Amino acid sequence: MERRFILNQPVLVEETLHCEFKEVKGGNPVKAIANTVDEYVVAYLNSKGGNIYWGIRDLDRTVVGVTLYYKQRDDLRKAVISKLTNIQPPISPTACQMYLHEIYESATSEKPVPDLSLVEVVAPRGSTDDLYFTGGNEAFVKTAAGKKKFSGPELQDEILRRLRSRSKDEGPGSKPRREDDFGFPSVLRRADMVAPILQGAQILWVDDNPGNNILERMTLKSMGIDVDLAISTNEALLMLAVNNYDAVISDMERQGSSNAGLQLLCRMRERGLFTQVVFYIGRVDRDRGTPPGAFGITSYPDDLMHYVLDILERERISRWANR
Repeated sequence: MERRFILNQPVLVEETLHCEFKEVKGGNPVKAIANTVDEYVVAYLNSKGGNIYWGIRDLDRTVVGVTLYYKQRDDLRKAVISKLTNIQPPISPTACQMYLHEIYESATSEKPVPDLSLVEVVAPRGSTDDLYFTGGNEAFVKTAAGKKKFSGPELQDEILRRLRSRSKDEGPGSKPRREDDFGFPSVLRRADMVAPILQGAQILWVDDNPGNNILERMTLKSMGIDVDLAISTNEALLMLAVNNYDAVISDMERQGSSNAGLQLLCRMRERGLFTQVVFYIGRVDRDRGTPPGAFGITSYPDDLMHYVLDILERERISRWANR
């Protein structure tokens, strides 16, 4: 797009999947932009990237600008950074760029209009394996008409599609999985069949990089399962001591320790905490098998879901039978 913007004149380009125009209304432009910037950035991350321009009327592509005084410009930069740092999975602080373009009265004007800017935010295309969420756990996708929030069924379908693409070969010599081997339809059918058992179930997920498994956590939540997070062994033990979790999902390497997951399992058993533990890791060593005392270990999201359903069916049905 041209970099010299003329007040009350239309820009040459039109809105597309990669370009969005927004007029700012009301007396608080900083709040107006900050309230939606993360939604548009998430929509672009979940699509193919693009630019958002505040200060261009989308009805007729006319430059109207955004009134921002010196302090407001600084406040806007801080507010935008604050919203973007809450996006999950986390993105680099330099992944998105914000520009405040000057606006001129005419094409021949030498000085810009004082305190009038056009605000541009440039968002990249995100990882094709990841689905991005705002700090409020909402996911959006860019459309020709603007942005669209994923509904419940749409979100579940998108999560499962990306989980399929994320699954990888377990190791040298093993065969890649075929599309029909992933088993997601069977996971969903099984979850539907035991839905009453899943409602209100509680799982503790232990991982020092929780952004890596947001899709998996959202899938569990879509089944009616509550998921709490802990980022360290000590935090996990404290939470286990005060909450009656149905299962624990843990990574193996954490905070510089290559066997932090095993240490958590050992300390749980020492304290008389016999909640079932499933290890969810990047690559499984088949020769080592499942660690003693663990319910299972996997690198596949569909296997993880089946492990969780196995535990919940056994534990919660047994608990209800003993009431």
